[in-house]
Order: sequence, then C-alpha cells, then structure tokens
Amino acid sequence: MVVVDDLHRVDSPAVFEFIDLLLERFTPRWSVVLASRDKPPVALARWRARGEVAEFRQADLRFDAASARALAAGAGLDGAGAQASFERTQGWPAGLQLALNVLRGAPGADLAGQSALIDRQVFEFLATEVLDRLPSALRRFLLSTSVLTELSATRCAALTGDAGAADHLDAIERAGLFVTTVAAPEPTLRLRDLFRDALQHRLQRERPGEVPAGEHLVAIGQARVLRRGGDVTLVAYAKTVAECLQAAQALAQDGIQAEVIDLRTLKPLDTDTVLASARKTGRVVVVHESAAPCGVGAEVAALVAEQAFASLRSPMRRLTGPDAPAAASWVLEQAGAPRPPVIVQAVRAQLGLPAAAATAAA
Repeated sequence: MVVVDDLHRVDSPAVFEFIDLLLERFTPRWSVVLASRDKPPVALARWRARGEVAEFRQADLRFDAASARALAAGAGLDGAGAQASFERTQGWPAGLQLALNVLRGAPGADLAGQSALIDRQVFEFLATEVLDRLPSALRRFLLSTSVLTELSATRCAALTGDAGAADHLDAIERAGLFVTTVAAPEPTLRLRDLFRDALQHRLQRERPGEVPAGEHLVAIGQARVLRRGGDVTLVAYAKTVAECLQAAQALAQDGIQAEVIDLRTLKPLDTDTVLASARKTGRVVVVHESAAPCGVGAEVAALVAEQAFASLRSPMRRLTGPDAPAAASWVLEQAGAPRPPVIVQAVRAQLGLPAAAATAAA
C-alpha cells in the first residue's frame, strides 16, 4: 500500500502526472491512498468508470455522537464535555480532537470557560491550516461573506460587489470548506457554524471597522451603488445584480465604466440614488427578470423620463424576462433571464458602438 497524505499542499503538475502514471502501472495487488482537503487533479473520473476507486468525503469521516462519546471516554472524559464538544464541532475530527485536548487540560473549568478555550484553539487551527493557505481573493471573499447565513452568487455579489462570486462559491464547494449544500432555486451553500464563527472572528480582528458590533440594520428604501462609473448606469435588483456586475467587468475591459445600482427595495424606491446616477452618466439600462409590461423597469424609466430627461444622452433600455408564464424549471428560467452578454450589447448600442465579438460568459 502507498499512502500520500496532505496532497492539497502539492502544487506541482509534475507530481500529479507521476501519480497518474503510477496508478496506471500498478498491478491489482497494490492499493493507493490519497488524502487531500480538496479534489486532487488526477484521473479520478477514469477510475470511477472502472469501479476501482473508493471516495470518502467530509460527511463520511465525521464522528457521530456515539463515536464522539466513545473517543472522550477513552481519554477519561465525562459525557457532558463530550456532548458539548460534539455539538460545537459537529463531529469534525480535527476540531473534536482539539476540543478534547482542551477538556483534558482544563478539567476544573466550567463549561463556558471550556467552550471559550475550545473556540480559541479551533479558530487558531482554522486560521493557520485552512484560511491562510487559500488564494488571497478567495480568502477575502470568505471573510466578507461570513456575515451571511447562506451564500448564493446573487447575495454574495450584492454584498461584496465581486462579479466572480459564482466562481468563488464553486471553489469553496470543490475544496470542501466546511459547507453544506442548500436546496434552493439558485445554487446555495451554508457555512457550518464553527467555520462561520472562525471567519467572523478573523474578520473582526483584521477589519474591525467593516462589520459593526451587535445588530446592524439597513434602512428600507436605500439603494446601494456597488460599482462606480461614468459612462452608463445599470439598475437592477435581486439575481440580476450579479449579472450586471459581470457585464460591468466585461465592459471595463473595453474601457467602458458602468455604474451598478442594487435597488435592494422596490417600495419605497430610492429615487435619489437612481436620478443622481442617471444625471451623471446620461445613459440608463434597467435589468430585471420579471416581464417588461408593468414591471420595475417601466417605473424606473418613467421616473428618469419625468425628472432627468434633459440629462439623457440616449434612450433608456429595459432588459427583462419574457412576457410569458413562469418557466417550469430552473434551466428554462435562466434561458429567459437577461444574461451578461445581452447587457453588454445593450450598453454598447447605447454608446453607438458595434456589437462585441466576445463578451462575458453566460
């Protein structure tokens, strides 16, 4: 048997090419164990098709309550401490071991004191062994979005202004970063409580002014400018905010600076923010998934036409979903929704530019 541990620390393609070659050459009497925190770039699909691979993921390796009690009993600890450790770590092996180490080292402390010590040990482990080893962009994204209960591309893009939110979420899921998948119309992840607490602890230490302590409320009727620009205003809400951010990123590559406004609430509508941006850029594109007739786009267009018409340099555009019954599946729903390439072409048309040969990916 050949065992390769901590394969996630390897970044040389030559090593993975060697492992693939080794697996091809080994005879059936050999077994190979690859241990990694994320999916290694080896030919797993080929081995799955041959029925010659067994995969064990986070959920398979977690301790259940009975196993956690048995582990604690073997270390001479009582059931109460074992149960508290299990609930806090949700059966995560490394976290459970750290918690039991704390309980052994502080047998006289009360449960609250032990919990604080456990969190300190676990947070330090997650910071040094997980968080600090991530790419800087993904690390920054995780810290910023840790204030959310559930992570979707739309929510994360609206919070961070990062047009690559969907890619970051894919990377988080591939890496198995203490998340569970939530059944929702849009791909959604939920951070496990312990990891989320560790991220928020690190966020407070590194950016103490970014997240206010205690309850934080956003006033109803207050839009948010997610991206500043002077050439065109993109007005959106809900899921189309992320589409506008991706389109703005693509436009920026051609030197076109789009200002992206997330309305956040529709009634009351933040007319001041919309009008100020329309007067500044002189061009407005409203994007939403509902049908055009009697939609939000019509209301925003009427508002700008009535109060900022003299500032417009070109006719306003509305990009909407089809005037048809709601789609029966998520795939059909996405096919009718305004996508970044459509938004890019609409902006270029407003600016009197030819259609782009290549735009943001749908």
